Amino acid sequence: MLKRVAIVLFVLSGLVSARASVRMEGFGSLYLPGDFPAQYGAGVGASWVVARGMSLYLRGAFATGLEYKGEPNETAYGTGTALAGLRFRGSVPDTPFFWTASTALGGSFAYRQQAKRYRAFTDPSETETVYDIGPTAGA
Repeated sequence: MLKRVAIVLFVLSGLVSARASVRMEGFGSLYLPGDFPAQYGAGVGASWVVARGMSLYLRGAFATGLEYKGEPNETAYGTGTALAGLRFRGSVPDTPFFWTASTALGGSFAYRQQAKRYRAFTDPSETETVYDIGPTAGA
């Protein structure tokens, strides 16, 4: 997933004119989904200045986590998001600081992968995966 996001950002960065201001970012993520184990990951983003104080941006992130590591009933969890949005940036008068506000829409997915279960028995030689995909919004 991260490889696909990087390829998309690379292709899109080529579509931006040479005089445009382009910003690239990388970040780490910690996702605490409550009933499931913590998931650690990373993400990338890019933004293009379209007017003074306003930019368009794309952002993607992915995180994974394990439960019962090394046991026959080991379970892997993962989440991912992709957002496209608009970011506003304004300066604080007479200071070197600025404020930002953003809004974005996109999609997200989650998965759980575990050993196949047959009623009360677990077969670690086979796995089953459950996916869930849906819309997401960010600010």
